[in-house]
Amino acid sequence: MTELRDTPFMVDWIEKNIINSKGEEDMILIGFVSPSPNRIIKMNDDTVFMRQLSNSVNFNH
Repeated sequence: MTELRDTPFMVDWIEKNIINSKGEEDMILIGFVSPSPNRIIKMNDDTVFMRQLSNSVNFNH
């Protein structure tokens, strides 16, 4: 039997200075998450996914 467990993942963050739609200086935060092949990922809403090639498979538990 396979036991599901929370899997931590690394997020790389970049802050980017921009001009917003009002013409004001603003900043956005961009997060980059690498794909997690062969790992089971549990989301905050308890949905579980596994990445297989270019597809994400949803597991109900």
